[in-house]
Amino acid sequence: FKPADPEDLLRAFQLLDPDNRGYIVREDFEKAMMEIGEPFTKEEIDEMMAIACDPNTNRISYEHYINLLIV
Repeated sequence: FKPADPEDLLRAFQLLDPDNRGYIVREDFEKAMMEIGEPFTKEEIDEMMAIACDPNTNRISYEHYINLLIV
């Protein structure tokens, strides 16, 4: 298993952010994770959201999240 390249991750998130806001909302991220490629389970998504999603805004700052993933 090879970790994803940060540039590939950034491009994937940017596809979900056509307005180039720098974030995506939780619902859009969850929908993509369940519909694109091999679907994640609800438990896996909840684990990701615990780290990625700001509970006050329900937004995922994807550059921040990518930095967390590559450390």
